[in-house]
Parts: sequence; C-alpha cells; structure tokens
Amino acid sequence: MDWETALDVFVHGDGDGEYEPPAIPKVEGLTGIIEHSICSKPFEKQLTKSDLSLSQRGLLLCKSDVEECLLPLLNDDEDIREGIPVITYTMDGKKYRMVFQLRISRNFYVLGDDGWIQFQRENDLEVEDSVTIWMFRHVRTKNLCFVIARSAYFIRN
Repeated sequence: MDWETALDVFVHGDGDGEYEPPAIPKVEGLTGIIEHSICSKPFEKQLTKSDLSLSQRGLLLCKSDVEECLLPLLNDDEDIREGIPVITYTMDGKKYRMVFQLRISRNFYVLGDDGWIQFQRENDLEVEDSVTIWMFRHVRTKNLCFVIARSAYFIRN
C-alpha cells in the first residue's frame, strides 16, 4: 500500500478500523537523504510511561517489529548488542543523536539515549500518543537513520 492510500485508509477508514502506516512515508524535510531502496517498513507504537521515563532514556521497540522491519537492514559490521549510533529525524528534518540497541539484561530493543529525552521534550510527547517509526540508510553516508512522527501527522499532511 502506498502512503497516499494508507493515509486515505487512516483518515476515512477501511472498514476494520486498523491504521496501517504508509509503505514509505513522504518526508518533505528529508528530501534527498533517504535511500529509498534501503528503507524499512514503518510501524506504529503507542507510547507508554516507560517510553517517557527519564530513567529509561529510550523508546522500547516491539521485538517482532524490530525483527521483521529493522534487523534485515543491518550490515554485518553493525552490532545491535553493542549499540549502533543513529540519527533520528522529525518529519521536518530536525536531527537527534540516539543509539539503537538490544539491552541484553532485559532482552528488549530500544532507540534512545540523551537524544530521546530531548526528542520527547521538544516534540511534546505524552503517554498514549501514537508514533510511526521507520529506519533508512542515509543516501550519502550510508549510516542508519530513523524517522519518528506522530501518527496524527499523516492526517494533517
């Protein structure tokens, strides 16, 4: 499903009431830096208290979403257990430095570090907000990057 169709389904519904993020969302602020051939399928996450906890310092990611959508894009030299430095963007192109990693002690995936705390504060994120997340490779650097957008962004744009 292309992003325009997904947006129409999100706004008008498809009969089952389920939101499906667009296949490759249009990101005006990132024109020219997304390597479209190396872009994950987006997925949605509803934020919890744990995601917004200052002590947690990270967005907890669903294991099945990570394994299905993100891990296939990793290069052999990128070690998720050690943590992979990434740049995370907003839909308007603002950058935040984060780390994508598997926290072995609890066996869960997280996108976080101090950049996540700054991101949530500057974007006024609250418990139960829904965000759409996807990963891509930067067209010039080939480094991993993420985009996080409020799912409601797709209604307005």
